[in-house]
Amino acid sequence: MPDAWVEIYTLVKESNICTRKERKMALPIAKNYPFQKPKPAPHPLIPLLLTTLAGICLFVTFLGPATYEIQGFQVGISLKPALEGQTIVELPPLGTLSARTHATPLEITVILKSVNPDIFNHPSTFTVKAFQDIFFPAAREALKRFVLRQLLVATLGAALLTWLILRSSIKRLAFAAAAGLFLMLAVLVLTRYSYSYDAFRQAEFQGAMAAAPQVLDLTGKTLDKLAELRSKTTLVTANLQSLSGRIGRLDLLNAPGTGSTNLLLVADIHNNPLGIDLIQALIKHFNVDAVLDAGDLTDYGSLLETEMVKSLRELDIPYVFAAGNHDSPAVMNFVRQLPRGHVLEGKVITIAGIKILGIPDPWAYRPIPGTGNYFQDQIQQLEEALARNKSKPDILLVHNPQVAEKFAGRVPVLASGHTHRPEIKQIGPSLLVNPGTTGAAGIRGLQASQEVPYSASILYFTPGTPGENPELTAIDMIKYEPLSGRITVERQVTN
Repeated sequence: MPDAWVEIYTLVKESNICTRKERKMALPIAKNYPFQKPKPAPHPLIPLLLTTLAGICLFVTFLGPATYEIQGFQVGISLKPALEGQTIVELPPLGTLSARTHATPLEITVILKSVNPDIFNHPSTFTVKAFQDIFFPAAREALKRFVLRQLLVATLGAALLTWLILRSSIKRLAFAAAAGLFLMLAVLVLTRYSYSYDAFRQAEFQGAMAAAPQVLDLTGKTLDKLAELRSKTTLVTANLQSLSGRIGRLDLLNAPGTGSTNLLLVADIHNNPLGIDLIQALIKHFNVDAVLDAGDLTDYGSLLETEMVKSLRELDIPYVFAAGNHDSPAVMNFVRQLPRGHVLEGKVITIAGIKILGIPDPWAYRPIPGTGNYFQDQIQQLEEALARNKSKPDILLVHNPQVAEKFAGRVPVLASGHTHRPEIKQIGPSLLVNPGTTGAAGIRGLQASQEVPYSASILYFTPGTPGENPELTAIDMIKYEPLSGRITVERQVTN
């Protein structure tokens, strides 16, 4: 008989609370009753650990989010448990960017809540280098504060929920707090060392961003192109330094006539500083009297971008600017502050004896003014400008060639940009000139499967007889490929 049955049998047999008859009836039942061992109680640490884990998740999710002011950028950061490790970047109203970036079951959300426009209003102090020197240390400091916040919240959450549910002793509460701190620290450390920025190559967009596929394609290709260009930086720099010497040895590029006025026509620099280096080399060896810029000096129209082309301040000749669709009032103000900068705004100006009329692209304004028919509004403004100005302009300088073509036969030279394709086109008595892209299309050039050349044009004007306007006599179309060092010059005589 099992030991348990012996105990029951003895208890019944020796019991004084039962009659003899009752004991006789109970003993067989006790002998034959199936004995079940009681289930073992769970280890006391299991409910403690489960409560600790629940406290971490709840408190980090609801009390962990924080907002930080990082040099004018208000950024919100939050964490929450997830089935897979991913980072979500919210850029309202553009949309949401997400990527699987780390191995831990944690979802990291970063929200750009606002940008203080005042940060762009101090060009003397807010330079690219200053931005890097100030912003990144501030961002790292904010990230440190966020990590400390998560550790504190996890520790408090583990201890508080343990006390509320288990009513544990002080010793157990201390254990729960220490476990919460250790678990949160372990998750953050594993997240840090498994984090991959390359995951954003396969990022996904959600929201109203219609151009998401193109943006993703640009992101991936740009990373590859930047790596390639970085490896060839020494070659590019050396070729640019030798460009001036090679231009000087090309005798055929001398001015086509004596006493000519030489104008350098550029466009679509897209904040590429190498484009400014090319401009400076061409000015030196072509005896350029003035620079005409057909717009898109920047990509997004921010004052920060103008610091990429700040070497324009070193030019000692007139710089005439017709803003493009990627520019803005801030960019136009930057050009006005150049030592000899001029912004075309519907009035004829005379530079080196050449009369120039132009107007900013409607998209250079935020918000866009007018009736909604942007090109028609711009054409109407130019019509009114021509009517106001008694002197007939020699050059019409606008960004979009479709607008320029509307004035064929009324202005001898129509200069534009926008298409990134060099072109000389005869339209009746007028000549349409597009220099292509002097900045090699900026970041778009990195996306292209083939190298995008830097390009510009030289317009040669000879003085007219008394009472007549100067006459365009020749155009040099210049293309430069910095990686190979190849420079191509094609001259077209116009008369």
